[in-house]
Amino acid sequence: MAISRARLLRDLLPVLNDMFGLGLELNYPTSRDEARRARVKYYFTGKVCRQGHTALRLTHNMSCVECNEIYQRAVCDRRRAQSASKKSPGVTPMGRLDANWKPTIIEEK
Repeated sequence: MAISRARLLRDLLPVLNDMFGLGLELNYPTSRDEARRARVKYYFTGKVCRQGHTALRLTHNMSCVECNEIYQRAVCDRRRAQSASKKSPGVTPMGRLDANWKPTIIEEK
């Protein structure tokens, strides 16, 4: 399972601060309105989403980043399955040519 960049930063930053004494903070806006005014892609409310994630939210649609990743992965898997079912076995990228193929010559009358 892939880890989102936002989740990685959230989980890794405290460890890096402890190890190296960097003193870095994640300063995300705490509301959607603040994020819109600051023209930031994410904001963090600290509230739990419907699926139980405490993660960043996208400013443009208020969805949780974790839920959005799960949804996008499901869409990608569904499309991959649909395209795999549409492909015919033995079809080459050049078309349906095989070793016995011969051009059809149409004679003019």
